[in-house]
Amino acid sequence: RTFLRRFSDATGMRPKAWLQQAHMRLARELLESSCLSNYQISERCGFASVESFRVAFRKATGVAPSLYRERFGDRGDARA
Repeated sequence: RTFLRRFSDATGMRPKAWLQQAHMRLARELLESSCLSNYQISERCGFASVESFRVAFRKATGVAPSLYRERFGDRGDARA
């Protein structure tokens, strides 16, 4: 209980919410900067399956991982 209270006081959120936010931050970074598949990203971010990753990502960002990559991925080309 002390850990939960101190963690919440320090971060403003519960450990589970913080961890989910960290997973999403890593997933967004990988989608933006790598050519890894959704399956590989879901594994690296600690999701049990690619489907649970897709659902969690859509819930957190409002878009599917593939659409996020299309919009924000670094493809090395010049965009207008």
